[in-house]
Amino acid sequence: MSSSITFILCSSSSVAQGVVNDVNAGELWGVNMGTTSKSSSYSNYALVEATETRTLALLESVPDDGKFDIQSSELDVDSFTESYGNEKLWFLRGRL
Repeated sequence: MSSSITFILCSSSSVAQGVVNDVNAGELWGVNMGTTSKSSSYSNYALVEATETRTLALLESVPDDGKFDIQSSELDVDSFTESYGNEKLWFLRGRL
């Protein structure tokens, strides 16, 4: 199963942490996140990893309340093996 990611700029760090909490609880913006979705946050940013179907549903369900700005979203993200140098570098940096 391929995964997709969505990178979100939130209005505050607590809103970003709320995204993580909601994904962990199984529902974000009315979208069922199932048990395989993951999320992390840092400062005002949140990252959500989910199936392509869930990612597309999230993109259609972003609240229009000024708290969330989708910075980017990528469907069918490459695995570490399929990635190139810079992508591998940033992945490994995240593991430091």
